[in-house]
Amino acid sequence: MKGVQLITCCVIAMLFVVFAPNAAMALPIDRAREAIADRLVAEQAPDGSWPAEAEYTGLIVAGMVSAYEVVGKTEYMAAAELGGNFILKVAEGNFYGDEAYALARLSEITEDTTYADAVRDFYNGLGTYAYIAGFQETDRSNAVFYVAYHTVAAHMVDANDAGIWREALIQYLSLINDDVAYYPVMSLGVATWALVAHFISLTTMPPFCS
Repeated sequence: MKGVQLITCCVIAMLFVVFAPNAAMALPIDRAREAIADRLVAEQAPDGSWPAEAEYTGLIVAGMVSAYEVVGKTEYMAAAELGGNFILKVAEGNFYGDEAYALARLSEITEDTTYADAVRDFYNGLGTYAYIAGFQETDRSNAVFYVAYHTVAAHMVDANDAGIWREALIQYLSLINDDVAYYPVMSLGVATWALVAHFISLTTMPPFCS
């Protein structure tokens, strides 16, 4: 349970910046957690998206799963599933790292293998090395962020090339320095989480959130 609480705190920290920071910051953490989750439920579109925050859908879905685990409100789980179904529809089998992680978490908590199966099919159908090489075109810290989430998700669904993702994360992390990466500290944090996550129960290991 401690790990789940840390998960939610991490997601809330990001969402404070996105949603009404002045109001949320004035609340104790337990009430702030519910206030943010309640607002996300209220602002979710019927199709499962959060239109104003489309780039954060994977992180929001993972956060709603964690909020459900801590608070127990069924509407949080319903929002997470609706968001997960939106990811499945829009991504068309090509997932960002945080989206793959969110779907794997959904399967973990709901025991519905549909989400994990889609993620596993994605990884097993990739030209993994070529896909990983594509991250060379982005900022190195962003590459570490997404490869880290892919590493954890690939291990969660037992993808064939999960070990290759881990090796790629180490390689991209080795390229990080203050002169060429926008977020070197974030890179270290997310990589540390990902590199140890599959050795520890993921229900007690909090995911990294910048």
